[in-house]
Amino acid sequence: MHPSIRSKRLASPIAILLLMSPLSLLVAAPPASGAGAWNDCGHRVIAAIAFEELEPEARRAVVALLREHPAARDATFWADHEHNSDDPELNLFLNAAVFPDDARRPGPFQRFDIGRAHYVNFRILAEPGRPVEVQPPAQDLDDDDPHGDVLESLATNLALARDPSAEPADRAVALSWIFHQVGDLHQPLHNVARFSPATPAGDRGGNEIRFGESTLHRYWDWALGGDASPDNVIALAGALVAEHPRVEFIDRIDEKDPRAWSQEGVALALRYVYKNLDPTETEFPEPPIGYEADAARLARRQCALAGYRLADLLRSIVSPAVVSAP
Repeated sequence: MHPSIRSKRLASPIAILLLMSPLSLLVAAPPASGAGAWNDCGHRVIAAIAFEELEPEARRAVVALLREHPAARDATFWADHEHNSDDPELNLFLNAAVFPDDARRPGPFQRFDIGRAHYVNFRILAEPGRPVEVQPPAQDLDDDDPHGDVLESLATNLALARDPSAEPADRAVALSWIFHQVGDLHQPLHNVARFSPATPAGDRGGNEIRFGESTLHRYWDWALGGDASPDNVIALAGALVAEHPRVEFIDRIDEKDPRAWSQEGVALALRYVYKNLDPTETEFPEPPIGYEADAARLARRQCALAGYRLADLLRSIVSPAVVSAP
């Protein structure tokens, strides 16, 4: 069995977030803060934190629902996953969190792949010599997609997961998307696209920006490292909870609206992701001085916060009479 991970509101608009100091965004001190966001390691760490945050009764209810998932009922897909731990209940959480990415690969569950449901593109307009502007996502993109962007899709999945009259398998699939989308929303580049002289059609969440040996988007997806083994995931989840206990987020943990989480991501993208990245360039052979340290700290903090928020959201789904829904 794994060792325990446990240790024991932000509704502000973007404009207010931008007035916060860098330190307050990276470390919110207690009051006496188009590809799969994060990689497998990051999503699994977030799920592991949520697993330990839930009370036994709520955890059992989530586990019971996830057992109805088509991938859980498959003889091998989750049962023989290379990154399974010794705890079958924890494995359901970990595998659910990466299912939307696994569904992208050729196989029996590719029908569940919904690319646009991983992100939303608030538009950052960056013109040299002019103040940066943030505009809502363009409404004319993919209008024929019934699933919508990550915010629209998450709302649909929450409604389905909470519907006791829905098919258990459908509720379980929706729940796996909820696991994943909460993580997506806490990766800043899954909330924005920068429009600039270098990328006049938008940078697709950093995918059009060369950064080091890869892209800016991939750099942030891999900010927690690439080791998705259960030992590393459990250890890293424990470390993040120790570094960033729930009380650190006392001013924002009560914010239940995913749209506010997305606004946080926009503000973080402006302050950290695009910091010192010239909008007239598309290639950055090396990160700016101090960039790597800031990115590592922010990724660890965001994954911890995502874990706590995921736990609260799961609790509201399986215990609606006790916890009010967002």
